Amino acid sequence: MEKNDLFDLVSKAKEKTESGIITWKAAPGSEQYKVDFAKSSIAVWKNKDKYGFSVLNFRGDIVGRLYSEEDMTDEEVETLRSLHTKVADSYYRIEETFGDVLEGLEGNSVPEEDDSPPF
Repeated sequence: MEKNDLFDLVSKAKEKTESGIITWKAAPGSEQYKVDFAKSSIAVWKNKDKYGFSVLNFRGDIVGRLYSEEDMTDEEVETLRSLHTKVADSYYRIEETFGDVLEGLEGNSVPEEDDSPPF
C-alpha cells in the first residue's frame, strides 16, 4: 500500500472520528486504539513520542503501516499525532466530560451521590 493511500485513510479516519461516526476500542494499559470493520481493521498508537497507523486484514496481519520514524515530513508526523489525539479524546469523551464538569460547576446543582469509592 502506498504512503499517500495510507495518509488518505488517516484523513478519513480522523474525519469520521471527529464526526462521531466510528467508535474506537482501546488496548488496556496502552495508547493503542483500534476500529474493526467487517473484514479488516485500523489501529493507531503512540509509543513515547512516536506515532503509528496500521491497516490489518481479516486475520489481523498488518497489510499497511505508517510509523513516524520512517522517512516522514514534519507535517506527516503531525497528521499522525493529530489522529491519535482525536482518537484518544473521542475514546475518553474529553469534550463531553469537561462540558459536564463545567455545567456542574456553573450551575446550582448538587453533585449526584453514589456509593462508589472516591478514587
